[in-house]
Amino acid sequence: MPPSLNLVIRDAGHDDQAAIVRVLVTAFSAGPVARWIDPDPVSRDGHSTGYFAAAVEVAIACGLARLAAENGDVVAAALWLPHTETAQAGTATPRRLRPPDRRTASPAAVAAWRRLHALEALLADRHPTHPHHHLSFIGVRPDRQGRGIGTYLLDGHHAYLDGLSMPAYLEANDPRNRKLYQRHGYTDLGGALVLPGGGVRVWPMWREPMRTTVVTSGDAR
Repeated sequence: MPPSLNLVIRDAGHDDQAAIVRVLVTAFSAGPVARWIDPDPVSRDGHSTGYFAAAVEVAIACGLARLAAENGDVVAAALWLPHTETAQAGTATPRRLRPPDRRTASPAAVAAWRRLHALEALLADRHPTHPHHHLSFIGVRPDRQGRGIGTYLLDGHHAYLDGLSMPAYLEANDPRNRKLYQRHGYTDLGGALVLPGGGVRVWPMWREPMRTTVVTSGDAR
């Protein structure tokens, strides 16, 4: 199904932060990685809200948070972080979230933070150093999935990157997403990362810029 004619793609601002966080929490909270971090769906949403709030804040500060709004409602968002010779965004990502206070936090909250910390360490170890844009998150509200909105967001930024001859990097969090990204020109960057204990896999993926895309002023950016 093609995107709605009422769909608007635009840069996100600070006023959009809360709406984007809600979209990302609902898009990711039932996914395999989120379940691995925190098996409890109730506490998982709370942890996810804080994590995504930090991620959105960083992406907006970098000027690379994009959203899709339908009839004024935010229904999807993509958070890109630039990794260039002069700006290594990995130093300012949610990976700097503080651990919970063990005096007041529940054992489950401490365990979830440890798993998140382990995941971030695995991702950081595999993260490429060559200049690129990192798609840290892209999510579509569940009731708007399957309409091509995520693809629309991807295509716009890919056209921008192609004009810059800039590669892209991401981590696919399930086999279905991996196949989607392969259709957009991404290939596996090494083998899958296997998360401790649960058998959950994450696939680092890389996209070289396409030489056929022509970007003009006033395009996707």
